[in-house]
Amino acid sequence: MNLGGLHDEYIDGYGYPNCANNQQEAELWWGNYIGQIDPFYYEYKQIVKNLSGNTQLYLINEEDFKVGYISQGCSEDSLSSKLRPTKMSIMNHYVVPIFGSVNRARIEQILNLFGGDLKSNVCNNCLKYKKGYSLLVRIWNWVKNIF
Repeated sequence: MNLGGLHDEYIDGYGYPNCANNQQEAELWWGNYIGQIDPFYYEYKQIVKNLSGNTQLYLINEEDFKVGYISQGCSEDSLSSKLRPTKMSIMNHYVVPIFGSVNRARIEQILNLFGGDLKSNVCNNCLKYKKGYSLLVRIWNWVKNIF
């Protein structure tokens, strides 16, 4: 288990919200996110383009981050029936700093426990969250304030 109770999606992991044992469980856990793409995907592509002029860095595309029922997830076993919500996310591909919509929703729930609503400009713990900050910036500010 990692940040926010998210499970590793590349080794044997199981549990809410991102590693389901079967389709029925996956539908219950993230069925309402099907087809969504984490908005940070677009932010990240723009950052990469601005820094390098190359939007093909890491060769990612929308389909990699579209929520679905991805088989052979959350396990090293290629015959595993476990499912994960996206082909790629920070939980299964550490090079790409994109959570995916399901994982992002969980992280937002956890951060909101510490003050401030991610969808507002109100902050109770001096996280200095403002509209336009990405989720990763908010996590970084939160961690800096703890230590």
